[in-house]
Amino acid sequence: MKQKLLMMMLAVMALIAAPQVAKAQTYTVTFTASKGGTIATDYAGGVSVNNGTTTFQAAKGATVQFTVTPDKGYKLSSLIVDGFDVTPYVQYDSNNKVNSNINNIQNNRSVKATFVLRADLNNDGKQDIADLMAMLTLISNKSYNEAADLNKDKKLDMKDVKAFVEMIE
Repeated sequence: MKQKLLMMMLAVMALIAAPQVAKAQTYTVTFTASKGGTIATDYAGGVSVNNGTTTFQAAKGATVQFTVTPDKGYKLSSLIVDGFDVTPYVQYDSNNKVNSNINNIQNNRSVKATFVLRADLNNDGKQDIADLMAMLTLISNKSYNEAADLNKDKKLDMKDVKAFVEMIE
């Protein structure tokens, strides 16, 4: 009986003295992308969203790298991270993608990308002959409109018309 009691006491002491393994703390990361583009990351085995919302878990302190990619004929209109508009600070790579990070995750985080049609000069949600006519009018009037400057050379000319035609093919 004493031996059994001693064994039970030793077992309880071993449990108390054993190091406790803490469960890794995670937070939810939410990606939301409008129609016209994708937000993607290699984190968590690869996560991607186009025209919708997805969530995944990230470890406390982790850095999540992500890429924002407009579809053909679209451009990034806004990028909101945790409720803050970071659009003025984004840098595009040579493929018109935005590569960014969420660093040192300490709470739930969110990234929202909104895309719009490029060269939708009359804002009707389409790229069509009306937009082409508007572009040609701007060119003939020697006017400038950033939305029509498809090759981003700060001037409107037939190169932009060619880019428009290629974009809608």
